Amino acid sequence: MGKARPYRVAVGVGLTLLASVFAFLHLGTPSWFIDEVFSVQTSVSPLGDVYGHVRHLETSPPGYFWLLHEWAGRAGLTDEAGFRALSAIAGVALALCVWWVGDQVADPPVGAIAGVLTALSPFVVQYEQLARPYALLMLALAIAVAAAMRARTDARWLVVCALATVAALWVHYTAWVAVLPLCAWVALDRRHSARARAAFVLAGLAGGAVWLPLAHHQFTTYPNGGELPGIADLTPANLLTTVAGPFEGRHPLGDVLRGIGVATVLGGLVAFAACRSIEARRRGLILSLAILPLVALVLLGAAGKDIVIPRYAAEGIPFTLVALGAALARSPRPVAILLAAGTAVVGGSGLVAGERRGAFYADARGAVRTIAADARPGDAVVTTGRLVVDYPFRYYAVAGLPRGVRVIQPPLRAHPPRLWLLSTGGAAPPGYRLARFRHLAGDPPIDVLLLETTAR
Repeated sequence: MGKARPYRVAVGVGLTLLASVFAFLHLGTPSWFIDEVFSVQTSVSPLGDVYGHVRHLETSPPGYFWLLHEWAGRAGLTDEAGFRALSAIAGVALALCVWWVGDQVADPPVGAIAGVLTALSPFVVQYEQLARPYALLMLALAIAVAAAMRARTDARWLVVCALATVAALWVHYTAWVAVLPLCAWVALDRRHSARARAAFVLAGLAGGAVWLPLAHHQFTTYPNGGELPGIADLTPANLLTTVAGPFEGRHPLGDVLRGIGVATVLGGLVAFAACRSIEARRRGLILSLAILPLVALVLLGAAGKDIVIPRYAAEGIPFTLVALGAALARSPRPVAILLAAGTAVVGGSGLVAGERRGAFYADARGAVRTIAADARPGDAVVTTGRLVVDYPFRYYAVAGLPRGVRVIQPPLRAHPPRLWLLSTGGAAPPGYRLARFRHLAGDPPIDVLLLETTAR
């Protein structure tokens, strides 16, 4: 006991520092991503209006947005780093909670490996630096699962599990894919009284059912859910990307690295399933939590829903990393070496590539600043025609562009003397000459062109 406590303290401190570095590095550097603009616009509304914004603009419950409203409002936060810090803190806590889950599933070394994998996961790093619900979703589910396992020896933890389960269901509807097997797991655990098991299941299901009328309205308004046709439909490429989810970050993996990522994830799950030294019930729960989100996306994709991308399987990512951590620690040495090599190559590549400026979101903030530095009344700005660029640009332009500068959508109908053109690869209109040019790296990159008319 005397040696265990210093070991846990050292691992906890080291894991916190490691996760914090990647959670807060470049936190405020990228411009807002289009989905983040929706988060900001919703959360800065008066508290009584947040629900209405969520009802009409989102396809998730209002829990995250209420929390973001209080987080930003109480602290007076207005910038990107401030809004994203809520997710960053959740990401650091997630690494610690995955360590706890791994400890409950197997032992402290498995937990420590899983925690490190979480802190360095390109997927986790991406979403802990995004003002969206996914980091909090993963954190709530990790707490729920760890508490459920801890409750087998101390029933009081079942209350924590129930609260975390409800919290997850208030953050995102995809939590249901994890909550249902967790409820089944607790319901079948005869270490708890029948009354305690029934109370847990009823509390969890009732806590999530509160938002079913809201979900019905949202998905009636947006029948396709994610609304990402051509991006997240069920294709082999999207399916492989989703399976390799823990290694997919801001910068997409190439085909070779994605193939290694898929092999590593599937190999890790198979190796974990073969770990007979870990109790079968615990293995079964972790495997179901890791696999069912992928199965659900395949079924929904086959039904025509365009949501086959890693973020909609976020509820399973922490448990995939727990399984991979256990496989690394408990598998025969040749298997462990192969899994470690695949993890290092793919995870390291994704992590490094994601920190390059070219992997950041389109630099709409930089485009507004570039134009504002030399804009004149009567100038016009023609946007790209791509919503992923134009929506954040218009958000920044409200406060960032001088009065008298108009922002218009293509195609160009009027011909002002000076025209600012945002381009992601299009050609300049005829009748103008190039007066100034600036390239802004990002995904996609933006070229800011100042054009002056050639007409006398």
